[in-house]
Amino acid sequence: MNRHSSAIVAAVVGLLCVLAIAATWPLASDPAHLSLAGPFNNDFHFNTYVVLWGAHALTTDPLSLHHTNMFWPERYTFAYSDMSLSHSLLVLPVLWLSYNPTLAINVLILLSMVIGGTGAFLLARHVTGSDLAAVVGAVAFIFNPAHFARHLQIQYFGDHWAPWLALGLVLWLERRTVRWALIAALFFILHALTGSHAAVFAALIALVLIGVYALRSGQWRESWLWRGLATFGLLVAIVLVPIFYPYLLVHDRLVGERGDSPEVLLEGSARARDLLTGGSRFDIWLEERWGWPSALTGGRLRAHLFPGWILLALAALAALRRRQPSAVQPRPGDAVAWGVLLVVCLLLALGPPWRVYDWLAMLPGIRLIRVPSRFVLPGLLGLTMLSAFGVAALRRRLSATVAGTLLAAATLLFAFEATFAPLSTATVSGRPDAVSAWLAGQPGDFAILELPIQVDNLTAHSRQLLQSVFHWKKLLVGYSGWRSEAVRARLERLNRTFPQPRSLNELAALGVRYLILVGGRNPPDLEDRMLRTGRLERVRQFDQIAIWELDGPAP
Repeated sequence: MNRHSSAIVAAVVGLLCVLAIAATWPLASDPAHLSLAGPFNNDFHFNTYVVLWGAHALTTDPLSLHHTNMFWPERYTFAYSDMSLSHSLLVLPVLWLSYNPTLAINVLILLSMVIGGTGAFLLARHVTGSDLAAVVGAVAFIFNPAHFARHLQIQYFGDHWAPWLALGLVLWLERRTVRWALIAALFFILHALTGSHAAVFAALIALVLIGVYALRSGQWRESWLWRGLATFGLLVAIVLVPIFYPYLLVHDRLVGERGDSPEVLLEGSARARDLLTGGSRFDIWLEERWGWPSALTGGRLRAHLFPGWILLALAALAALRRRQPSAVQPRPGDAVAWGVLLVVCLLLALGPPWRVYDWLAMLPGIRLIRVPSRFVLPGLLGLTMLSAFGVAALRRRLSATVAGTLLAAATLLFAFEATFAPLSTATVSGRPDAVSAWLAGQPGDFAILELPIQVDNLTAHSRQLLQSVFHWKKLLVGYSGWRSEAVRARLERLNRTFPQPRSLNELAALGVRYLILVGGRNPPDLEDRMLRTGRLERVRQFDQIAIWELDGPAP
């Protein structure tokens, strides 16, 4: 990369930083204390916990990565949801400087936008040969409404390695060297480490780009392709199989107990009304003012999958690309490949009724994706590249003045159509509460239990999980997309029998040392009954919260 090219990339990175701050405003005004989640946003709290657990495990005990502190004594609980491990790696420097979960997640959101946008710029510039088209591609990838609508779901919003993976694959297919196969494999690994969804999406991107090029060019007969694939697959398997193997261990049990029937999958499939709105402020205004699209399609919206009229229009212009002579070999990552990726992902997002999802679901682990509509996300990369091709075609067909005027107008309309800012935020301390700070200071590895247990109060469980990032003691409760029948039965049994001797024996056998009693939520005579057991002692009081210590198993 020459000095001029480096300066352009640096300018684009700076532009993306400014746009990321503007699009997520007011987060940057106080990133240590402003959170996108209110007190009842359980999924956001859980995703924060997952990112921090990965960072904690990687720096303390990597061999215990899959055995989180939730749902104790269950094993492989990290595999109950997407792992977000590549996100954990990104926030490690932030956590070392300031162990503030809120700051870490806010930095992660901004980094994700800048890294993903930079990758999309480099990819679009390489496949189109146009800096202007590449800038449009960078903005389109990060800021289109269907993508930005996932800003509360960092495991999906943080798909910033996808364009880097695609760039690595394109360069390998062009240069045909083992070195580029290894680089592509590295980006595949980084993207897959976001979780099971990202691993499937990465495989889909690789399959489409390699398959379309190999079939159209006839290169599937060449030995270099198979050598590169073998190198790519070997490195990916060496790194990812040990990490994803626990997903396969829990897969049958998880799917069986969770009951992912065809009706559940159908409920999570994309529908017409989901494909017609992106969730931006403009989309919300359309819905509230004109009833679009629910008045047209009927029923409430479940997902926001519409990327916006501007991006669709630019992508349509890709059909104006310059025709190549028939004797010219197809290029990796040309408009045809991105169009195929978009169509395949859309068919998968439509779910079982269109059969494509059922064909893919025959592969191991695919049924863990309960919401087929999420397949739109890798398709947005295809749409991004098509919009870049459209800009390049427009620039070739028109004079610089006319093309510049049209693109300036499109940019303003896109900003109007796609903006979500200012985002809703809540002010949080970013620090542990008094109980969590006290627990962090207690030596040893033990379990805790909050009373009342509130077996089905997921908000209470997600709160406990988020606070546990400050002490990492084991919890009998947890929060994820699934919990086993054994966990539920244990919590109901303890809730019913506490503080009878058998419940105390069970708690002691589980390694529970402290019971946290929340004032005003337990029966008024509970503390008297606890005292009469002779095995429980109040050790600390924090306002309305009392901490009781349990001795070991009864002799």
